Amino acid sequence: LNSHFEYEVEPNGNLTYVRIFSIIAIFILILACINFMNLATARSAKRAREVGVRKTLGSTRGQLIQQFLTEAILLTLISFILAIVLVELLLPLYSDLVGIRLLLGLFSEALILPSLVMMVLLVGTISGSYPAFFLASFNPVKVLKGSAQAKNSNSWLRSGLVIFQFTISITLFTGTMVVYNQLNYIQNKELGYDKTNVVIVEKTDDIGRHINAFKEDLLQDRRILTVSNSTSLIGHNTNNNVHQVQGEPAENALLLSSFVTDDQYSEAYSIEMAQGRFFSLDRPADSMCVVINETAAENLNIGDPIGRSLLRGGGPNGEMAAFEIIGIMKDFHFESMHNPIRPIVIYPFRGNGFGRYTAVRIPEEDMAGTLGYIEEIWKKYAVDQAFEYTFLDDDFNQLYVAEERTKQIATIFSILAIFIASLGLFGLASFIIEQRTKEIGIRKVLGASVLNIYSLLSVDILKLIVIATILSWPISYMTMRRWLENFAYQIDFSHLTFLLAGLLAFIIAIATVTTQAMKA
Repeated sequence: LNSHFEYEVEPNGNLTYVRIFSIIAIFILILACINFMNLATARSAKRAREVGVRKTLGSTRGQLIQQFLTEAILLTLISFILAIVLVELLLPLYSDLVGIRLLLGLFSEALILPSLVMMVLLVGTISGSYPAFFLASFNPVKVLKGSAQAKNSNSWLRSGLVIFQFTISITLFTGTMVVYNQLNYIQNKELGYDKTNVVIVEKTDDIGRHINAFKEDLLQDRRILTVSNSTSLIGHNTNNNVHQVQGEPAENALLLSSFVTDDQYSEAYSIEMAQGRFFSLDRPADSMCVVINETAAENLNIGDPIGRSLLRGGGPNGEMAAFEIIGIMKDFHFESMHNPIRPIVIYPFRGNGFGRYTAVRIPEEDMAGTLGYIEEIWKKYAVDQAFEYTFLDDDFNQLYVAEERTKQIATIFSILAIFIASLGLFGLASFIIEQRTKEIGIRKVLGASVLNIYSLLSVDILKLIVIATILSWPISYMTMRRWLENFAYQIDFSHLTFLLAGLLAFIIAIATVTTQAMKA
């Protein structure tokens, strides 16, 4: 989770995402605690007589608090056992989703089970504390006379808890929409090259000196449009070397990314030239030439770089070797969009040089047949070596697999949070309607319409959703602005995203309240 070296054996995990999901999980647990508090206090009248009888028979306030806390902890313990069963059942699905084989391991580490037991006690105590103190405070005389009702002073607390629930839910939903829009932007942004219908044959360095014969045999089939071999693949690491413009001061030297390729690279990837030309087999002198990108040309700061030479260490006797700049390629995203386009210099293979990756551009028609032909030619030269290939667009999508998983998991979390918040709202609406049943009857007798009564019951709750929506906006903006800082190229925040998230919460709240209000 903390390793960020180049050329890792496999992609790293991301500690940031682990923290984000942990925070979201905690918030969802808090939503559930709030529901328990809200509903326990809202339905307190149901247990008021029990409290009165117990106090009359000698129960102290402390004993009542202990009783109600114990009930809450027992409920949490039952929930915990059900949760463990659910985790065991759902873990294979979740492992597939995150791309990592996960084990619950309750007994594999000494601290796991005690930590979970502590969490049960903590959640039970937090969720049960307010209802316990609230119920234990009832006056037994008033309760037994039937005059004790849930205090109006507690309505603001229940309202505040509903606002908090929906603020978290709307924030999560807004975040999910931003992640989706950013991924959509990345996957559809102009990259400077064409990633469609390009097959990448991997580890072609296994056939080494036969690479040119391999390429020529592939081109014998009309379905093969272009073939190019290179030492690096778009989206993968490139080498970095210090380069100096010949005739310029040494202090102006630059660190430039670099890789080596053949004369077909620009055609295979459909990268356009901004100025000059690409390498050509018809020009033997091109073996001591280079092509740079527009960013490199700008960073060299020497006006027109065509015809100038770049110096790089590694000459025959340790001296600096000079390579003439013959072309400038238009900028293309050779790394992920987490990074801005960096300056790059491209070298041609010299002699019998070869690289690890061979890009084969093919038409959309008969892809399966074309792949079969490529494999046939591969086996001709590679013999027992496995034929391994990817499509360039799939390889490109792998650069953002963590973000794609974030989108999927955040969507699940958002739905869960909205569902829990709606359960709380449903319970609260039920309680409010139960408290006002007599009032509704009187209003109907006096001529109130169904719409009048529906408006009366709904408007106060819907006001809470509007407040939650407004409160969620700055939280969503600050949180997602920080997440977008991971990308050099990012979407602009749209007001529509915030409005849609609020509208969704509003519709869900209306649907939740309507069922109860219409029943009343």
